[in-house]
Amino acid sequence: MESRRLGHVKVGIWGVLMVGLLLGVTMTRLEWAQSPKPAPNAAAYSDTYCSGFIGEGEISRIGEVLGAEEGRKKNELITGDLVYLGNGALSNFQKGQELFIIRTLRKIKNLGTLYGDIAHVKIVDIQDNVVVGEIVFSCWSVVVGDWVIAPQSRLLPPVGTGVVVDRFAPPTGKAEGQIIDSKWREVELGQSSIVYLNVGTNQGVQVGSTLRISRPADEGAVSVYNREFYAKLGKTAHFPRQVLGDCVILQAEENSSTAIITSSREEITIGDRVELR
Repeated sequence: MESRRLGHVKVGIWGVLMVGLLLGVTMTRLEWAQSPKPAPNAAAYSDTYCSGFIGEGEISRIGEVLGAEEGRKKNELITGDLVYLGNGALSNFQKGQELFIIRTLRKIKNLGTLYGDIAHVKIVDIQDNVVVGEIVFSCWSVVVGDWVIAPQSRLLPPVGTGVVVDRFAPPTGKAEGQIIDSKWREVELGQSSIVYLNVGTNQGVQVGSTLRISRPADEGAVSVYNREFYAKLGKTAHFPRQVLGDCVILQAEENSSTAIITSSREEITIGDRVELR
């Protein structure tokens, strides 16, 4: 009789445990289903926050990098290092807040200054004239003299990489511009390259916009076997443009933007045309 009671007790305990386990799994699945998810094929965090941007006006600098805890041992600082910040309006920030570090790279004719995204730092201590920050994310090594700015919230737009390029796509008649520079100043650009364009919000471009990349046909590049015949036509024939690929806007200013090339049929170069799709 006693053994039967013990058996019922064991069954009862196991039943409670199983119900609890199932409820836990159900709640976990429910919480997962309700939690926000990134957009499909969203741009990588590093692509967006390390892309750089063209500052068309005065940048609101709130400080600069003065030194580092290990400044005597190394002059290039990375994730995990402590940096000393000052010479600005840092008193309005508190421990735990993040700040962005940027660097002036070069002038962009008729548009402004190209700035590189360098790192994110979290404030870990505040002294009288110095803020101590820990580098929590880095694109490049931080050096003394880099600028400190307030944090920026950036979208991670869908980029749809690997889309097949329609090489015969006709012009859309929408906003047009050019690739005027690239992050690494590469001679040949392709998928995942970061580029800078001379079109922006004033031309209808916004974060997430897709632009087609093309190159005008070189009507002088005619085979030596056909040049005489081509000359007889009086150059009345117009060859179609070369459609090279697509890019998606990561950041947009009034007259410029930062984009990532999402597909390319062949190498792309600075100077190639872009148009809003």
